Amino acid sequence: VWMPVWEIKASRRKTDIPPIPSAFTPRPDLRNRANRGALVVVQEISDMTQAFQQASHNVTLEDIFKHTRDLFPEAYALTIEGGHGKRTPLIKAHPPIIDESASQYPLFFGNVSTKMLTVNPTIGSLVLKGAWNIIREPSDFCILKTALPNLREYHCTYAKPKIQAYAAMCCIMKYFPPSIKHLNICLEGLTSKPTATPEKWRSLYTEYHICKDIGRQLPNLETFSYTGRICCSLFKNAMEVAQRSRDPCPLKSVDLIVRNCCRPVGFGYNDATGIYQIDFINAFKNLVIEAVRSLSVFTSLQYLRIRFLDLDSPNPLMNPYFHLQGNQVTGIWNDEILSLLRTARPEAEYDGLDFADCSGKRADGFVDHVLGGLMPLPRGGRPKSMNVDAYAALAEARI
Repeated sequence: VWMPVWEIKASRRKTDIPPIPSAFTPRPDLRNRANRGALVVVQEISDMTQAFQQASHNVTLEDIFKHTRDLFPEAYALTIEGGHGKRTPLIKAHPPIIDESASQYPLFFGNVSTKMLTVNPTIGSLVLKGAWNIIREPSDFCILKTALPNLREYHCTYAKPKIQAYAAMCCIMKYFPPSIKHLNICLEGLTSKPTATPEKWRSLYTEYHICKDIGRQLPNLETFSYTGRICCSLFKNAMEVAQRSRDPCPLKSVDLIVRNCCRPVGFGYNDATGIYQIDFINAFKNLVIEAVRSLSVFTSLQYLRIRFLDLDSPNPLMNPYFHLQGNQVTGIWNDEILSLLRTARPEAEYDGLDFADCSGKRADGFVDHVLGGLMPLPRGGRPKSMNVDAYAALAEARI
């Protein structure tokens, strides 16, 4: 189900809406006006935007759930595209009324709740895209979950990072339904712009820490994918919960795309990311160390990938990552990581890492000069084994 963000203004007739200008279909009347071409195109785009307004007649969530049950009674997966834009309204569910059914969520509702949506018992997978227009408060998620009693897969994607989305997800994780076994959360899209100022994240950490909240739910999941801010607290809290539980942990796959790492808030707080930021590299290293340590607890975990994606990186091949698939390991390493890996998974081996001699070199100008033998770089791709100490040499060389 796709929810439109824009609609045609009622005051504009269809014939009044200018066509969308295209660079591949030149207009005859503009051929002899090259100097004024840019001005004409800008004017056309301005006229086009004035012909549209934010959508005001979208269906409600109740309409979607009711029609899904009536038209597709055996449907298993439901995808809702909430759209994306500036100051877009929240998709409505129902007017608030008094309802005792919300007593199981006292933190979210109190004495006021929202009328339940039409129940869809066959839906087992829910995919929310443009989730900011669907879920902004923990109560928005509870409304959806109450109507999907047999939900086992939950995918939620926010196009842009928002402090409120992080706070809402923290509250949702505190009361996350144990029936959901497959979780995919994207709180920050892959954009090249800064996510937020450090001052905003400082205010968030005083009350919310999503790494700890997700970590407490991790032992109950089978697969987990995440994009956003993350740190070593994820695996620390996951191990604490798993060690206290008597039930075997079903976790089989973890895939993390790191946009930034949480760091202690204090004097000299540095929120920057990149291969030249040693504080970020150390936080990423600690994340990998705790992930490797958790392998001894999560014995069923066969796929573990942690990667940092920087669209503005001067050398994308050197972005830090760690990848375990079966018994094959690639990515960053140091003595502590190797020691923990031998203890947790003795049969696992690094691909391309010679424990006796790690002095492979490649004549590659600045990289070879700075890294020396710390990071052997193969031809035609990113290195399969990278000593994390090499990033300290990069930071010093840049200074």
